[in-house]
Amino acid sequence: MALGAWLFRLLALRRGGGTTLSTVHIVTVVGENRVFWSALHHALAAERDFRIRSVESRPEADQLVGAGRPCVLIVESSVVRGDAVGQSVWYADLMERHPELVILEIDSTSADLVVRMRDAGLATLVSLVREAANRDTGHGGSAKADRLVGPTEVQRRLLTGDADTMPVIAASESSSEPVSPFSRASETSDGWAVAATRWLDVCFALRAAREPKPTDATAARVWGVSFGRVFELLGVESGGRSISVLERELARLGPSVFGDKAEPSRLARLFTAFGLSASERRAFLIVLSPELNARYGRVLGILNDDASRQRATASVLGDLLGDDSDAWSVRKMLASDQKLGAFGIVVEDDSETAPAADRALRVPSELVEFLRRGSERDGGYGIGLRVSGPAGAATEPPKDEAEILARLRLAWQEAGTRPIVKAPVAQLIGPRDDCLWLQDRLRTLGTGVCVLDLGTGETTGSEGLRERCMAAVRIARLYGVPLIAGGADDLAIPKASAIAAETLGARAHHLVLHGFGSGLLSTSRPVLVIERPTGSRTDRAADWLRAAEARGVQLERAMAERLASTVRLDKAQIDAALRSCGTDTPREDELLAATRQVVRTDVPRAVRLASSGFTWQDIVLQEELRDELRRIPDHVRLSGKVLDDWGMRRRLPYGDGVAALFSGASGTGKTMAAQVIANDLGAELFQVDLAKTISKYIGETEQRLDEVFDAAERVGAVLLFDEADALFGKRSEVKDAHDRYANIEVAYLLQRMEQYSGLTVLTTNMRQNMDRAFLRRLRFILEFPFPGAKERRRIWDRVFAGGAPRADDIDFDFLARRLNLTGGHIQQIAVNAAFMAAGDPEADAIAMAHVARAACVELRKLGMRSDEATLAAIAA
Repeated sequence: MALGAWLFRLLALRRGGGTTLSTVHIVTVVGENRVFWSALHHALAAERDFRIRSVESRPEADQLVGAGRPCVLIVESSVVRGDAVGQSVWYADLMERHPELVILEIDSTSADLVVRMRDAGLATLVSLVREAANRDTGHGGSAKADRLVGPTEVQRRLLTGDADTMPVIAASESSSEPVSPFSRASETSDGWAVAATRWLDVCFALRAAREPKPTDATAARVWGVSFGRVFELLGVESGGRSISVLERELARLGPSVFGDKAEPSRLARLFTAFGLSASERRAFLIVLSPELNARYGRVLGILNDDASRQRATASVLGDLLGDDSDAWSVRKMLASDQKLGAFGIVVEDDSETAPAADRALRVPSELVEFLRRGSERDGGYGIGLRVSGPAGAATEPPKDEAEILARLRLAWQEAGTRPIVKAPVAQLIGPRDDCLWLQDRLRTLGTGVCVLDLGTGETTGSEGLRERCMAAVRIARLYGVPLIAGGADDLAIPKASAIAAETLGARAHHLVLHGFGSGLLSTSRPVLVIERPTGSRTDRAADWLRAAEARGVQLERAMAERLASTVRLDKAQIDAALRSCGTDTPREDELLAATRQVVRTDVPRAVRLASSGFTWQDIVLQEELRDELRRIPDHVRLSGKVLDDWGMRRRLPYGDGVAALFSGASGTGKTMAAQVIANDLGAELFQVDLAKTISKYIGETEQRLDEVFDAAERVGAVLLFDEADALFGKRSEVKDAHDRYANIEVAYLLQRMEQYSGLTVLTTNMRQNMDRAFLRRLRFILEFPFPGAKERRRIWDRVFAGGAPRADDIDFDFLARRLNLTGGHIQQIAVNAAFMAAGDPEADAIAMAHVARAACVELRKLGMRSDEATLAAIAA
């Protein structure tokens, strides 16, 4: 029965046998124990019909206790102790002036609750007892078998984080958690904590009872605090301090906490997951006790003979465990070859200079968090550690992925009967996003996962790294899920990968490592290499169709296959693209624009978007070259049909990506052609910024390029390397360290381009400087020649074909014949001429004179003095 409902019934009885109340006014006189009063105020505030006011003194309470309205005054009995007579007089005066007033006197250090009423009468008292024995709450409650508890229960619930359903007078015995997403079994919410605190109370009381009676020389301990204070903190009356009584009670409570009679709970799961013995379970609970209730910390301070040391030590544990235990036997229990020490369930503060037997012991924070949570749910545990449950109903992955996952699950099933040293460690090969892929796939198969990202958060030294790995092992074991760990190579810690792999490999049974480099050599376990398969066009098209059907969007299969061939989006990105279209019948160009918008959120820093609105009508090329260029997007769109459906993938020894080299003089349209192809495909164009890519530090250039390739492949972008000879130049004879590392960069690019499955365009003015090994891996090599007079005439016409006003005197035929320029230079002249005309107050359009002056400026830059002189007269 909750305190609010109990108070309603109590006041109703005072007013005449169950009269309905609308509002109850509560006045609390706050005592010294602020934690308790905060918890009590929180519990009462949950009742919408309560009006609660807290005061610090009696005069303030006198002003708030009003006549003629139901009112409860709550006072801490510790206030009374110094002035019991004056307090009683005050009570009598209040009840005389306010007959309906009820006074609750609570002792926050024990389970005492005194109810004071005026002229209660026998009928009221009988009804009150029946209410406490649970007949009916009378205020929206139920007739469950509740029990009367004291305010220490309030403190216990507050300190264990269960303040939302905090009972003060009564607590339900039959509450339960939602179904676990991992074990599919239900647990009681926090019944373990109730039973555990009862056992701890008796355990600590028994230790105090066994302490010899103090003599004059030992009467004062801990600055004047004696063992009698232990009984006060635990709320044990003098009649309950018999050693034999406490021993029998401890034996009676043990099975309900540690044995077969214990209810399914998070504590029981922890004991079972790590296979703790009876003595190890008792030791763990004693070390955990300060996290359950602050009063246990104060008790441990007395047992340590130092009030500032409020944690258990090996010496104190030996005294509390009994059974001839001592500090030495406890230290053996915490050794690295025992379960408490091997998994770090109880850790020692080795920063202390005290002897080993007197060093403080604690339970790791993530285990406390696991026990504290009121219900089992997905969530993070800090330090880059997160647990995720199954993603709803199990679904079948694509065929190529299903084969890989089946191998992994079979290896884990076979490893279940083997020692951990013989269980395989899975090594995931691929970019960082593959960790997310594996996590998603395991969850769709009905398996929860624990993910440790060592690159997230701060890790201090090798010991901090080991502790993070151990925390992940403990949480994965508690939830019974595989552990996926990555990011070790991102840490600036010597031999970080080796340390992490060794720590995880020695304790995690179902383990996947990603990004550990040579760290896998540190574990002697077998290694199972897995790699994310490149999704086929059919699989990606099916993802588009399923997402469209789920959103009610009409999407034809042919369009879905074109989208699947053009861009490589995951399910979340596909859903975002469909959502951003804003229509149930989107056109293909609208879908492509939406996908490009989604892609723009994932651009690495070494890339700039080079997309433009250029189309095939804007670029002027010879017909043969134009036809060759049009074949490039066809190779991208039709790759699924040719490579997968027709089985030609095995004929490509250097990967299934499309790579093209555009060579020619500056301004001949190489970059523009790449932009046209990207627009034709509806894909983003990632232009590699060499200034942000090339680094003087060894290995950093390769790392940045890897990020670029991963990002481009992830979103299906066209990758453009302008001035490619700067990166793809010829390897030279090694004469010094600079030559050696330059050759390593080129070799890396060769390997990375083989793995890349998208479209790569390289442009260069100096094809002869390109390494010949690249030329073998290029599917297209196109030469962009200087435009002839016919092409130049079309270019002059195109650059002025916009909305800019132009005069009739511009002679495009003359300009095309006389100026042997590329399209890039012609475009520069047109832009400069437009600015000249705009700044000419006497001109209202671009005239031949403006074009001639702009051409002279461009020719002067190129050193073409003869042509400049020809145009000088026209410009004048």
